[in-house]
Amino acid sequence: MNQVKAKITDKVKRLLLVQGDMPKQELLKKHKATIDDGYGSVLFGVASLSEGVDLPGSYLEHVVIAKLPFSVPDSPIYKGIIL
Repeated sequence: MNQVKAKITDKVKRLLLVQGDMPKQELLKKHKATIDDGYGSVLFGVASLSEGVDLPGSYLEHVVIAKLPFSVPDSPIYKGIIL
């Protein structure tokens, strides 16, 4: 995630809120406030960022999912396949 962040253009970085830069709730609060003020905002994180999150209406317009080339080791599905 940090390698991708480093390669993103400065224009997009101004819109970017990255998981790990601040606590999750603060990140979501800042995202919503930015949208409410009429500006663009991009949340960038891993799967745990989306867990238990509700972003209705204009707070979530696009989702991009990149499949990792490996399974999460503690995933029940992964454990079931390996065991």
